[in-house]
Amino acid sequence: MAGVTNRQVVSGVTVTSVTRAYHVSNGDTLIGATVTGGSLIIDQGGVASNVVVSSTDKNAAPLLVQPGGTLYNLEVYSTAAAGAGNPNIYGVVDGGIIHTNASMTIMGDGQVSNVIVDGGTLGNYTGSSFDIVLNNNGRHIIQGGLAVRTIINSGNQIVRSTTVAISTQIYNGFQTVAGTASNTTVHNMGSQLVTSGGMAYDTIIENGGYMNVASGGHMGGTIQLQEGGRLTTHPTAGGAVDLQGNNNSGLIISGINTTTSNSNTTITTTISGYSGDKEGTGETDLITLYGVKQSDVVSVDFVDAQGNPSGDYVTLKLKNGSKLTMHILGVEDQGYALGTDSNGNLTMEVCFLEGTMIKTPNGDIAIETLSVGDLVTTFDWKNNQIVTAPIKWIGKKTTFVKSSHPDDEAGYPVRILKDAISEGVPYKDLLVTAEHCLFFDGKFVPARMLINGMSIFYDYSFTEYTYYHLETDKHSVIYADGMLTESYLDTGNRYNFIQDGSVFILRKNIVVKTWENDAAAELNVQRMVVEPIYNQIFQRCLKKDQFHYKEQHLTNDSNICLKTKKHNILPYLVKGNIFFFQVDENIDCVNILSNADRPCDVIGPYVDDRRRLGVLIGKITVITPKRVHDIKIHIQHDILSGWHSIESCLYRWTDGNALLPFEEKIHGKKIIMIEVVAGGPYKKNKMVA
Repeated sequence: MAGVTNRQVVSGVTVTSVTRAYHVSNGDTLIGATVTGGSLIIDQGGVASNVVVSSTDKNAAPLLVQPGGTLYNLEVYSTAAAGAGNPNIYGVVDGGIIHTNASMTIMGDGQVSNVIVDGGTLGNYTGSSFDIVLNNNGRHIIQGGLAVRTIINSGNQIVRSTTVAISTQIYNGFQTVAGTASNTTVHNMGSQLVTSGGMAYDTIIENGGYMNVASGGHMGGTIQLQEGGRLTTHPTAGGAVDLQGNNNSGLIISGINTTTSNSNTTITTTISGYSGDKEGTGETDLITLYGVKQSDVVSVDFVDAQGNPSGDYVTLKLKNGSKLTMHILGVEDQGYALGTDSNGNLTMEVCFLEGTMIKTPNGDIAIETLSVGDLVTTFDWKNNQIVTAPIKWIGKKTTFVKSSHPDDEAGYPVRILKDAISEGVPYKDLLVTAEHCLFFDGKFVPARMLINGMSIFYDYSFTEYTYYHLETDKHSVIYADGMLTESYLDTGNRYNFIQDGSVFILRKNIVVKTWENDAAAELNVQRMVVEPIYNQIFQRCLKKDQFHYKEQHLTNDSNICLKTKKHNILPYLVKGNIFFFQVDENIDCVNILSNADRPCDVIGPYVDDRRRLGVLIGKITVITPKRVHDIKIHIQHDILSGWHSIESCLYRWTDGNALLPFEEKIHGKKIIMIEVVAGGPYKKNKMVA
């Protein structure tokens, strides 16, 4: 046994023998050692600096820093298998780098600071770390320890139960929290998953960042959700969320029980910063209730869970007698607008633009000049009669087009050209919003589902406009520019409009109507119904020489591949609909990339599916040298980045860029087998990101 003794300063030592143990004793200093075999042991009171560990021997312990020992500027190149061959730290390490495939373990009261983990693994077992940087898919696993100021440029910090991570900065990687994470900042392209039993305190989610609080996970302090950031949480997560900015749509609450009759659910998270719909600005704060549809809601009250009136609570009563209460500071002053996201039934304003001529007993009159109490002509299609009805409410609103959104969601008005439906229908160009329904043979069909780009199209010349809606006592079929269409049906968005005339202000005890129970005719968006109407209008405009039809070119090639932090991985083998990929051992998550398009864009607007669909994924299998793993996270977790809602226990759609994390126990090189059940069509010449 050799080493530094008698308070010496030694430099340039090389430890090569497998059986050799080189000690740095109390009061001694070692500078510039290279360890390629055997082990370097820094005893209590010993100091070593500029040490390079390069060993492949799993039976040796190439580095052991005892409690009270200190090591500066360490470089680890060890490729030893997990076990005794990992460098172990019981003392203090300050500075250094752990290179690709290397690993290091902090034990007891040990401490590591100012270390760069470059593709390797730093295991923290009851020790502490400060100012760790993760690059090239580096991993930091905390088990019973403390991590302060970790920077995740690429890779994953795993915070296991009973452990704490403080002031983590997540840039282009992710943090998995089963313990406690405090003062985390999730930057653009970063993500944080809080699993069951985990807790996230005082987190900042920036534009492009994402945090998912799974069932059983919790929030504490205040979560600052910036515009463009996304937060998915569940009813019992607790804590507080501050919606920053006036156009924040990033908060999603999932796991709400809407199937059990007469159940009461209280969202335990306090929501602040909610500013509702800012009239005339185009700015809207949105809170998505995953699984709750607009048609489920029968009334809205500003009361708490006990029924006490409060301007800071809103309670929704559902059809089945269930109640859902949210704590939203100032919600009564801001109001609300009910709707569902594009995975459900996206609800936008349903209105006529200024200048639309409404049929009345006194002739056709511009909608903006009508008043409450005026009579309008309605069509009783069930009895084939023309009748009149008084106007009970007129609303108007100015909207601003959001050109970065898909056309049907951007707010562009739909222009229906003169004679598009038949001769004299409409008798002049009719301008309506995309969701406004036209009446055909006892059915209402949204205008957006009849867009053909020729006789019915989005009018891009508008960037802002004022639109109107009028309400009769009962939902009615009315005439606008000679076209049969609908009056206003209050499904919960009346607050979006400026109200003219003697009408009550919708604040408390609001009763909303539904298409199922209160509409003048059925709302039908089924392809089998809408496509024949679309084709009839389409064939009519093809006969007119002034119209030109441009056919789009499609493909069914999904271009599926896997994306890691460094590069894309193409399949090395395809058998039927099974794609095979080879993935390196340090990869603990991938993204499934593919072409993606909306069925309404590539098949036709008569398909009422506005999801951006990539591929329909079935069974996923990961094969390692030791065992075969069946991956089911994509069909078990309702909220997972890049995946649409679960429709089956067997398969699920991606949106073209779906996260696929692996379990911690899946080590070593992997073969990933992915079953693609369906995909396409897609627009040609699309590039996978």
